[in-house]
Amino acid sequence: MSELSPAPPQPGESATISFMAKSAEVKAAILRELSTQRAAAQSGQVVAGIILTWAVAALGDDLKDRGMGPLSIIDDYGYGLAVGIVGMCLGLTGLLLNRFVPAAEETLFTAPMVDMAVSVQVILAVVVFIWWTVGAFTLTVTHTDDPSQGKITLSYFFGPTGNGYFSAWAGALASLLGLGLGIEQLKAVATRDRVPLLGALLAAAVLLVDVGPEVGEGKLYQGEVVYGLVVSIVVLIVLLTVLTLDHTNLVSPQPMPLEIKRVAYAISALLWLAAAIALTFYGPFQVTGNGYFASWGGLVALVLLAVEAFQAAPTDASSDGEVGAGGGASSVGSSGGVPDAVTVVVEPHTGGAVGAGADDGKLT
Repeated sequence: MSELSPAPPQPGESATISFMAKSAEVKAAILRELSTQRAAAQSGQVVAGIILTWAVAALGDDLKDRGMGPLSIIDDYGYGLAVGIVGMCLGLTGLLLNRFVPAAEETLFTAPMVDMAVSVQVILAVVVFIWWTVGAFTLTVTHTDDPSQGKITLSYFFGPTGNGYFSAWAGALASLLGLGLGIEQLKAVATRDRVPLLGALLAAAVLLVDVGPEVGEGKLYQGEVVYGLVVSIVVLIVLLTVLTLDHTNLVSPQPMPLEIKRVAYAISALLWLAAAIALTFYGPFQVTGNGYFASWGGLVALVLLAVEAFQAAPTDASSDGEVGAGGGASSVGSSGGVPDAVTVVVEPHTGGAVGAGADDGKLT
């Protein structure tokens, strides 16, 4: 006796079909993808932690070769070791949870304001991100160290690019990926001028932090340094103003006029060009490091902003800032949730496969 299967709904007959099992499969697939992404990020954190720890530990021989004295001359030597070792251990912890405790991805609660599902892995990822980002900034931001005074910081060695520099920032990048930002979320951010705008903001902030310690009586390159400091502050204010007025509804539902953006971006790019030339050709950022990369990376971002603004038609400005405003299309996993059931209502149709046209059926 063959099994009987339910008859398909006939045209004109409304039928409600529950897809709980299908929804569970979709949820499981999303969790597997997220788990794979986290595992890759956590593996990167482990590798970065090992290299950073090794780079810090190897400074003992470096100091001897330079005749600079014992390790005690480095003020933050212990902190540098801690960044690498703790970062490596946190990455290993995440990998173990990922492998042996699948429940660590289960939602504990939904964070208000951002409508984000929070799990044990999410909490760990946020802690790791803060740890690596603060560590990378602290260890690589250039300080005006004077070895003759008997005290220096790790940035004396890791400010210029090398194993310590790249491992610190690789750990920070891996921790960012560990937050679980998927391709769809990154696409949502990468709309119109969002990427160069955020890049220019980051460059201005890094340059401000890196150039600040260089200001002071008796220090070199004071003309270049003061100009770089002023430009970074001015550009930061301009970009934050554009971000507030053009990409949010905090002040006005209307975007900033395109003509104003063109002038703001063009002037900012010209000011930044002069700063990049002064700081990297004359000093103090003549070798690669945070200040060097921020100088030229910020210029590239500002030029892209200016070019896009001048190429955009006036009517295009009204669509800026729509993404993320809270509406429109959404993608699975964008708010951390998966639907528990899907209901299909079948309506009459004439010819063709169901779903082939807009009037064939409705998905609710």
